[in-house]
Formats: sequence, structure tokens, C-alpha cells
Amino acid sequence: MTHGIDKSKYVPMQARGVSKFARVKMSPASYRAAMKAAIAGEMSNLVEQDGGAAGRLLDLYCDTSAALPEGNWRKWNTVCRLSPESAFNPACGKDNPVRKLLSEPIQKRWLEWRGRWERLLDNNPRLQLARHLGALGELHDHMSWPYGLEDLIEDWVTGAVTNYPLDYRHEMVTPDLRAHMAALRDRIGGWLHYSNSMGVVFLPRAEWLIQRQKLQADRENVQRSVEQMKVVLARWQAKGEEPT
Repeated sequence: MTHGIDKSKYVPMQARGVSKFARVKMSPASYRAAMKAAIAGEMSNLVEQDGGAAGRLLDLYCDTSAALPEGNWRKWNTVCRLSPESAFNPACGKDNPVRKLLSEPIQKRWLEWRGRWERLLDNNPRLQLARHLGALGELHDHMSWPYGLEDLIEDWVTGAVTNYPLDYRHEMVTPDLRAHMAALRDRIGGWLHYSNSMGVVFLPRAEWLIQRQKLQADRENVQRSVEQMKVVLARWQAKGEEPT
């Protein structure tokens, strides 16, 4: 165990199919194994108490794949999302086109997943915080996560800065949200970060402080490079030359 992440059990992103958008036909057993790894990767170390949700979701994805016709984008797709708010989850939306192709019993199970998801959130504060950060990433630049900006949001949450640091166009960013995220931060004793190799992970406070420093150093290096480029461009422009 290393700072809250048991890397011997964690499934790296490359192995869990989260980037596989190609629909490659596979045996039911292979599909089940791929989806099991995908679900484990999505839960990461964010979910400490799943109450059997992982197994239920695995069965549901597998039964859905078996019921769908060949050629449907979801049939062999191993991208998994826990949240029914995601287009990759058939529980999403009122008239989900994938869900409408399924039998009524399977449709009902997907709709029931919405309630299981809410219970999963209630029992896992790390997952709650991940949901909020993901939503803020969407509001900022339509990405599913505020990549490389987690420390800036934490500063807003803790009150280190007064003004919300990112772009947003939604009434979601409120004092109540700030207070709730601060309470979650205190409850879990750390913060969340997106790792290129492992996806979204929880980092205990000591490890997060190290990661914060790296994020800040990376931004400073980028800003330094931008300023240097501005100087070079200004020199070219003064000489009436075009950069090559």
C-alpha cells in the first residue's frame, strides 16, 4: 500500500479499456473480463464501500451487450461509466437510444441503477467529490475533468482565494457547493487528482501536497515559455520579419 493507493490491485487505464472506442467483437467471457477491469478502474480508490454495486453493474453491462444487435455501438464497446449522467451509461437520459432497444426487464434494471448510483455516492465521499470536480471541468471547458487545475479549485474551496478561479457559465458554482466540497475534503483527508496512468485517484493530504507543487511548477514553466515566446515574436516584429 502506497499513500492510500494499492497499486498491486489497481488496473491501469491501458488495461481497462477506457480508451477503446473501437467496437471489436469478442467472446462473452472476454467482454466480461474487459468490463470487470473497466468498472474496477472507474471505481479506482474512490469507492471504499460498493455494496455489491460493481457486480450488479458488470452483470447489467454484459446482459445489455448480449441483448443488443450486431453493429450497435454499445455491443462490444468496453468504455464504462458509473454515472447515469454519462452518455456511456445506458441509464442516461429519458429516451436513451441504446436502452430503448432492450427488453423491459433490462431497461428497468438500468433505471434502477440511477438509485444505486445515488446510494454509491452517499456511501463514498471521495466519489462525491469526484462528481463535483468532473462537473466543474465540464463547466470550464467542456472536459470531463479540470485537468491540471485541481489545486486551483482546492484553493477556492478552502478560502485561500475568494474568486472562483475557472471559467463557468452556470449557477452551479455557489457558496453551498463550496461549503459542501470543503466538508468532503475534510472528511476524506486529502484531494483528488487525474493521473495519466491511473485516471482519477484520491491522494491523502501528504501525497497531495507533493502533487500540488508539481502542478504549480508545471504551470510556471508553461507561463515562462509563453513569455519567452512573446519576447521572440516582439523582436521579429520589430525587424519586420515573420517567424519561421
